[in-house]
Amino acid sequence: MFTLLSHSLLSLLIAQDLPAQAPPAQAPPAPPAQDLPATRLDWAWLAGSTWIVPPADLPAMQMDPKEDAVRWVVDQTVWRFQGYRTGYVWGYGVAMLRPPNPENPGPAEAETQQCLTILGTVTPDGAVHLTFVPTVARRSTLATIGTGRIWTQIAPGQPSPKPTFEMQMSTGSGDRTAHWAHMIQVTEADAMWSALPGFTVGVEEALEGCRAVVGPEM
Repeated sequence: MFTLLSHSLLSLLIAQDLPAQAPPAQAPPAPPAQDLPATRLDWAWLAGSTWIVPPADLPAMQMDPKEDAVRWVVDQTVWRFQGYRTGYVWGYGVAMLRPPNPENPGPAEAETQQCLTILGTVTPDGAVHLTFVPTVARRSTLATIGTGRIWTQIAPGQPSPKPTFEMQMSTGSGDRTAHWAHMIQVTEADAMWSALPGFTVGVEEALEGCRAVVGPEM
């Protein structure tokens, strides 16, 4: 069993995938009221987009309720939104977990990997509520709920503000994992598309075998 890492050990975990001399993350300011979308159709650009956990937000906390113990884990999740309509999004994704390895920091293989079906809502002011159902189980009782907000911030390494999902979630039927992250959008032009932070695979390889969702007819 892994024990709680020291503060210095956690710093190594966070730093393993960060570029050298990356500026520290700063709390993003709330977007001006005039920049908020006026209608729910303003989020239509989410259709076809892909989102990942950036290096700084990989650490998550996992609890073993039988032992009253917690440990750090590395948590990478990939979302692919296939469609959007009037405030609703749908798609699929994958969640990958592994323990940290301070003696050999850097990308590593996942200890567990799970495909997900995604259904969610985005309100006109950017509030987000996403449901993640494990593809294998196909049982909504095992769903993970994530809540948060879309806003614009300047993340480390980004030259200009870009939209991010600031999300929180808790999941697991045995060991329970809590995680929050600023999910960032990636495309094939980005280096992290072919080399996901924290893991030895790229976006397409991670999503391989995960099934797309059949969208609504209307």
